[in-house]
Amino acid sequence: MAVHSAKDLSVPMPDGLKFGAVLEREDARDCLVSAKNKRFRDLEPGARVGTSALRRKTQLLRLNQDLVVQDLHGNVDTRLRKVQEGQYDAIVLAYAGLKRLGLAEHASEVFSEDVFLPAPGQGIIAVQSRVNDENAAEMLQGLNHAPTLQRLLCERAFLKRLGGGCSLPCGIMTELAGEQLKTQGILLAPDGSHFVERSLEDAAGDPEETGAELAEMILEEGGRKIMHEIERTQKGL
Repeated sequence: MAVHSAKDLSVPMPDGLKFGAVLEREDARDCLVSAKNKRFRDLEPGARVGTSALRRKTQLLRLNQDLVVQDLHGNVDTRLRKVQEGQYDAIVLAYAGLKRLGLAEHASEVFSEDVFLPAPGQGIIAVQSRVNDENAAEMLQGLNHAPTLQRLLCERAFLKRLGGGCSLPCGIMTELAGEQLKTQGILLAPDGSHFVERSLEDAAGDPEETGAELAEMILEEGGRKIMHEIERTQKGL
């Protein structure tokens, strides 16, 4: 078995492997950590905001084009220290990571999921196992949280249909209300200046079909043009 942050797992899953179990989802939201405990709306023009994720960069610029978004690397403690030292005015992190490390008090603001959409699988711990490993399946069966797995399958199908990996500037929010699966997805241009955002609800359907359908809606309504922009940017054209 191997334990992963679900958002870092490749899409599609390598042949011969499967989700042996997914744990109940922790908070999927992103959060802001700022040197003076400022909220996002209080950041001044030219404020330096650190993130290593293109998804976060594009959504930050979508919300405020006056920010200077800079690359940020290192573990959580290192990232927090860089804010405290003044290397950045603020940084954006997964709130689940801070909570799991007992550092949630450092968050200046936790973004609403429908405003700052999470990465597919964010906040989910997944256990990967071999398809035909009955021993592993038996050991893991009591750990699996079925509602979280449904949401994860939907989100990964969304990412797969867009044709990207974990570095694609897209986000998705999912919510299970009884048998109703509610989804909201976004695909952003590399500079955050424009985007396509759509939502979809599906009652008691296949979560993977729902995720793929949401992605197809985005592609048909301007997303393919954005995907071409992303490809050109990645090639340095």
